[in-house]
Amino acid sequence: MSHLLHIFLVTILLSIWVGSQSFIYSQKQIVESQEIKLQKSLRIFSKDSVQNASSSIMEVQSKNQGFSFPLFTSEQRQNIVNPDVGLIVYDTDQDKLYFFDGTLWQGLEITNSKDTFSFELSSEPANTFGEELIMQDGFAFIAAADQTVSGRSYSGVVYYYQKNAENYWVLKQIIRPDIVLRDNAFGFSMSYRNDTLVCGSNMGVYVFAKNTSGDFIETHKINIPTVTEFAPYRVSLWQNYLAVVSSGAFFTYNDDVIYIYQKNGNTWSLSQTITDSNDLLLGFSISMDNGFLFLGNGGIGENAPPDVNKSRIHIYKLQNGQFNLFQIIKERGDDWLGKTVKYHNNQLYANVENGVNIYTLANNSWYKSDFVSIPNPLVVNYFDVYGEYLLNGEDGTSVDEFTNSGRVIFMKKTNTGWIKNSVRTAPDIEYYTWFGQKVSVFKQDYMISGYSAKRNKYYVLFGRTYE
Repeated sequence: MSHLLHIFLVTILLSIWVGSQSFIYSQKQIVESQEIKLQKSLRIFSKDSVQNASSSIMEVQSKNQGFSFPLFTSEQRQNIVNPDVGLIVYDTDQDKLYFFDGTLWQGLEITNSKDTFSFELSSEPANTFGEELIMQDGFAFIAAADQTVSGRSYSGVVYYYQKNAENYWVLKQIIRPDIVLRDNAFGFSMSYRNDTLVCGSNMGVYVFAKNTSGDFIETHKINIPTVTEFAPYRVSLWQNYLAVVSSGAFFTYNDDVIYIYQKNGNTWSLSQTITDSNDLLLGFSISMDNGFLFLGNGGIGENAPPDVNKSRIHIYKLQNGQFNLFQIIKERGDDWLGKTVKYHNNQLYANVENGVNIYTLANNSWYKSDFVSIPNPLVVNYFDVYGEYLLNGEDGTSVDEFTNSGRVIFMKKTNTGWIKNSVRTAPDIEYYTWFGQKVSVFKQDYMISGYSAKRNKYYVLFGRTYE
């Protein structure tokens, strides 16, 4: 009898009667599952809220409180037995709402149509839209290094986008070499400085300059002494210096060569050759700035001979027109140091197994000054950094029950250190979707590339870091 009385009292307190009469209920009560039948609708509002007519079955109003969805970890969400269609929960691991569509859990993304743009190429299997990304202030370069051009497979092109006054991204130009060659892999690596774009390929290096119309015109084709066969050249441009990595190491693991070219007038001339017979995959990643050349070997793991340090970064300093070895950074027990290196704001960023190391130059030496710990990393693969944001791409990983779906973790620098700001997953989560294979961030804008094997779709997502 007491149990039935409790149910009756709770039903009275939650029901809304005809007219303006409403109840404010704040007492905690433990009640077993039950059905509450409403004559009209359920309206819950605070004392100072404006009471508006509503066509919804339930209305919640308050000026100082919000509505909170149940909080779940990803594992807890996946373990919900027989979730109802339309069930909504907040995933604390992914930092977003999820709803159940009857078959799969779908993440809810909040985007602005002006800020987000997904570009889909044709179904040509060789296309790799987003193989390399460069974002600058109001424009972007997106490489499709294996795209078929003029009937020739794997030639490659670079798409040049600009942001217009309405904040939309529009295609300005498709950049390609004057001579289209098969197996060129044009755009596999790109570097941009002061209206000059350099694109690597496996047939050489191409230099483009912006003309008065704002288009990029090919000015130089640099033939590299070493033929890399199917391993395209990596490039990095700074002032009048161009570093080119000959990536023959993909096949022999020991014949990496870095060529330094210097521009004099209208001519690019080879000025230096750098090799290191003791290192593996030297130049797997490359960054050149402020008189320094950073070469990461990325770690070759178990394939490295026992007597060779598997992971390290070679730092060269420009002195009297030559880049001389300045320092070698090593991290014991981490085979992934230097898989990606980025120079930004007078600091060197380099990925390790579970985060990103930050190095600062002081007392004529680069030392580890900070560490960006990626929470629950699936893999620290490819990252980019600008200002207070660091984006970590995790392609080829598992998100929810999807194999190889990938994700991008947004890290933000605060007064107390680097924290996870948000997580972005693929807009169309499908099996075998490599999302986050390349990322680029500049000021408030970012780009993320991905590929869905199920749909045979290549895309690049534009967005804003404050989403």
